[in-house]
Amino acid sequence: MKPQLQPWQLLLVILAGWVNRRQQDAIAYLWTENRILREKLGTKRVLLNDEQRRRLAVKGKILGRRMLQVARNVTDAEEGFLHGKKYLLMDRDGKFSDAFRATLEQAGVEAVRLPPRSPNLNPHLERFVGSIKTECLDRMIFFGERTPQSAATSFIEH
Repeated sequence: MKPQLQPWQLLLVILAGWVNRRQQDAIAYLWTENRILREKLGTKRVLLNDEQRRRLAVKGKILGRRMLQVARNVTDAEEGFLHGKKYLLMDRDGKFSDAFRATLEQAGVEAVRLPPRSPNLNPHLERFVGSIKTECLDRMIFFGERTPQSAATSFIEH
């Protein structure tokens, strides 16, 4: 005895086929759009005008001053968490400038730069940083310095 499809089962099969065709059409469209955008971006050069260059320079100066203040804070004789420490491991991010490292060295802390492209040197720490970003910090809007600190503290306690 051959099983016979009920009308609702036939409708479900037709609907699934229609959805599958729509998905395939959308995927083909996105592949084409992606290829076109890559071609356009590959040939187009980004030119900055004088105002945009000035803004980037100002942002760089502000970031540099902020990072120098961070270096002073972490090596503070009373409350700095690097007080009495000899080494600080850091990646090769541009925010850890020569001036930042010099400030650390003045406080007696040697800045040890990790090798380039070595994300697996400390996979536990990398996983923790990834988790705190995706599960906590990327889901919130912060105003001021205290809110991200309290959010991170609550996440760590949790």
